[in-house]
Amino acid sequence: MTRSGKIVCGACECVPEGPSDPNPGDRIFCPRCNRADKFEDVLKSVADYIADNEKQALSGLVAEVVRGNKHIHLSNQRSAKLSHRWIVRFPS
Repeated sequence: MTRSGKIVCGACECVPEGPSDPNPGDRIFCPRCNRADKFEDVLKSVADYIADNEKQALSGLVAEVVRGNKHIHLSNQRSAKLSHRWIVRFPS
């Protein structure tokens, strides 16, 4: 399944500006807070953000599945909330 979303600044959630068809080395910047990175770094940050969110979702599913199982015990330790320079927002 493929979903489309908007890349936004991780600090202020503003849509970044840059070339309409950027190359990996092109600069992408947030017009609100002036955060700027190369396009390839923006994509890496978004990929990391998605991976971290998928890990959290999977951890929640595993916890639901094993809840009440007397043979499996999960710690209540949660991973720290990570911050990402660039994130993606999907429509509801």
